[in-house]
Amino acid sequence: MDALRRVLFGGWRQVDSTTETILQGAFFPQDGHSWGKEYQSVARDGYDISNYAPLAAPDPGKYHLFAVTTVTGNTNTYTAGYQAPLFRVLKNTDKRVWNWLSIEGPVAGNKCFTASNTRVDCVPTSSATSTWDLVPASMYTALSITTW
Repeated sequence: MDALRRVLFGGWRQVDSTTETILQGAFFPQDGHSWGKEYQSVARDGYDISNYAPLAAPDPGKYHLFAVTTVTGNTNTYTAGYQAPLFRVLKNTDKRVWNWLSIEGPVAGNKCFTASNTRVDCVPTSSATSTWDLVPASMYTALSITTW
């Protein structure tokens, strides 16, 4: 398991006891190392997002964006001087994943670019439907690992 973890996303075992193992991802700078995906619909993507995450389908013409990155000022530190990566979810947005990840640094942040290459807030302060969320801790309970 450690070899697979190291190859896929770096990091180390944050907690390793007889009853609990927590794998901590490596630092992901807000540059091209951050990665993201988008979800639009069952028709386009071939699966129902609600089967895999606590999310309903986005409104027509909108997307859910997902990314892993380390955000400056993150308080989820695992050791002094290092910051834990975050899994960020931008729900129900008209922005596409490339509008957010192909921006000139910092990527996967709070800014996106438009078709005219203008920087805009990914989440307008007046928006009640498009927001950044962290995956709630409750989603990490009662998980099981299957090996074959």
